[in-house]
Amino acid sequence: MKKTTHRRVGKLSSYARTDKPSWLTILNEKQKNKNMKKSNKYRSLIVLSSCVALLGATSVANAAYKGTAGQCANANKVNATWTYNWGSSAPSNLPAGVQFYPMWWGYYGATQAQDTAALTALKNAGYGVLLMYNEPDSSSQANLTVAYALQGYTHASVAANSLGFGNLISPACADDNSTWMQQFMASVKSQGLLCHAVAIHCYQSSASSFLSYVDGIHSRYGYNVYVTEFAPTDWQTPTTITVANCQSFMATAVPGLKSRGYVLDYSWYCGTLPGTGVLQTAALFDSSGNLTTLGTQYKTY
Repeated sequence: MKKTTHRRVGKLSSYARTDKPSWLTILNEKQKNKNMKKSNKYRSLIVLSSCVALLGATSVANAAYKGTAGQCANANKVNATWTYNWGSSAPSNLPAGVQFYPMWWGYYGATQAQDTAALTALKNAGYGVLLMYNEPDSSSQANLTVAYALQGYTHASVAANSLGFGNLISPACADDNSTWMQQFMASVKSQGLLCHAVAIHCYQSSASSFLSYVDGIHSRYGYNVYVTEFAPTDWQTPTTITVANCQSFMATAVPGLKSRGYVLDYSWYCGTLPGTGVLQTAALFDSSGNLTTLGTQYKTY
């Protein structure tokens, strides 16, 4: 949703089976039985350890990381683990311990060599995630044709594969169910392009509708999800959404996202302040960077 255009710049069982002991005498038979009991005991321990390891892996996979879309300098105040600003360079006042996710906001005709160099710079700078194009289906945002976006995205995919950079995230559309996105993702699949997750922007007044939308995108494309912009609003009459409405929405939406194993990251939209236009009641911070009532709530998740 961010309106300002940012150009990109250069700136992560098996077990060994032992042979059966031979038995030729009664003594050997007794030894065999003893060894088998031991073996079964150890095998049970191996199976138990494997189950524990699998449970641990599942827990990690289900951990959705909280972020902020904007307000990078204040992201730590809501205990966010990551943030982004629709640009490709971290701000100088990024708090310690908060990861910055760069974005290539649009595609401007760079060559494969140029895009590879740009992604190499990002990787060398320590960035582990790259968000691609901001609402390319919208004329007021990146505004790219599917073919042109695929040209740039293919460059990013080729570069990422060559560099071992796994976290390449799809463009986030104004409508992720749009014909634009369906055509784009169909080409990503048919061409075998890298895509770690599908990015979602979603603004709905109902938390249940929002979560159904997220479920639908996951079901349609079959990828994990990054919800990189969300908050409740009524585009026609935004002020009808009160702070209390936002609190209720958040109380259902955020735990709902965290309970979905395919949702890897989520970030509340922080591009507005209290009393300033659309989404004003959904602001997490005031003009001084202090937490609003809603920001204090977001901090708890």
